[in-house]
This record gives sequence, structure tokens and C-alpha cells, in this order.
Amino acid sequence: MRAVTESSPSARSTPPQGLRLQVSAQLRWRDNRGAVQRARVRTRRAGIAFLVIDMPEALPLRPYQLLHVTLDADARLRADVPAPLRGERALAFVMTRTGMARVATAGTSARGTLSLRVLTPLPQGHRL
Repeated sequence: MRAVTESSPSARSTPPQGLRLQVSAQLRWRDNRGAVQRARVRTRRAGIAFLVIDMPEALPLRPYQLLHVTLDADARLRADVPAPLRGERALAFVMTRTGMARVATAGTSARGTLSLRVLTPLPQGHRL
């Protein structure tokens, strides 16, 4: 039987807290057909390797999907923004989605939270 240590993923019951960072950002990803999709979002918390965002609408993102995150230009200049998010874009992948239905229906709220793992540094020559 294997003991669960504090460093193992199953031992963590809460996500990392990080820095409260509420700024506007843009997500960019490719859908199943290969078309580039974009969405405006608002960040909630940020750290060196993660970002938690509030989504105003349901987005067709699946776990582990790669996407680019771009903070607004004035937000990238703030001293409290983690270094990986200060560049023109950061590569990340979807960790978890909470608080929303898969497909928003008319008259229902589709707000939710998305947790992203920020990959550092951006791989050389990466294009989305």
C-alpha cells in the first residue's frame, strides 16, 4: 500500500491560492475543425504556473486543451503580474472547468470558472 504524501496530487484538496489578479484577458484556441476561436475573459487569481479565470459564457473547451492567454497590454505592465504572463502571450492548458453546463441554453446563466496550467517558457517557434 502506498502512503499519500503532502506533495502528491491526490493529497491536495484545494487549488493553489496565488495572487488575486483581476484583469481582462483574451483566450485563443483551435476548435475541432482547426478554426481559431477567441474569447474575452476576466482573471481571478494568478501564479507562476497557473491562472484562474471567470468566463462570462460557456466556452467549448475540454480538459488538457492547449490555448494562448494574452493579458491586456496595460495589465502586463503591472509589477504584481507573474513573469510568464507578462509576455505578448502565454501557452497554457485547461485543468478544470466548474460552475457551468456544457452547452448554454437560452435564458440560463453560463458563467463559470476555468483553471489553467501555464507552461513556461513558451516553446521555441510555437504557433497555435
